[in-house]
Amino acid sequence: MTTNQAQTFMDYLTLALWDIHPILLPELPEGVTFDFKHGFLQMSKNILFSGVAHEDPMRHLRKFIKLNNTMRQNRELVEYIRLYAFPFSLNGKAWDRLCLLLENNITTWNQCTSAFLWRYLSTMNTNQYIRAIGNFVQREQESLPEAWESSKR
Repeated sequence: MTTNQAQTFMDYLTLALWDIHPILLPELPEGVTFDFKHGFLQMSKNILFSGVAHEDPMRHLRKFIKLNNTMRQNRELVEYIRLYAFPFSLNGKAWDRLCLLLENNITTWNQCTSAFLWRYLSTMNTNQYIRAIGNFVQREQESLPEAWESSKR
């Protein structure tokens, strides 16, 4: 579109939506570059989180971090990689909700996980976890991991 043509409201809206990035990536140390391998992003697609009621956000984060930890990385790159890759692990409404955040609203991995969990750990899920912890019983002959597993059944 040339500058002489009038732009419609939808043109402005579309341009604005493409320019908004809720996650501000940290600066890489001088001389450090990083490229994602195609395989990593493909594996991220295997753990997509859509934000529907039956999905567990804590499980998603654990799987995402486990996948992230498979990459060889500098300590300085951990936060950069997680912030860059996290949107690729979202789908559907979860992706839409991320895009609705203010531009550059998230600047650290802790902010990202806090915003994600705040949105998806509902009061119902919280109460479910509190009940599970409150009902936990360890028998005399059981190890702690065995008792925890039997309490989840």
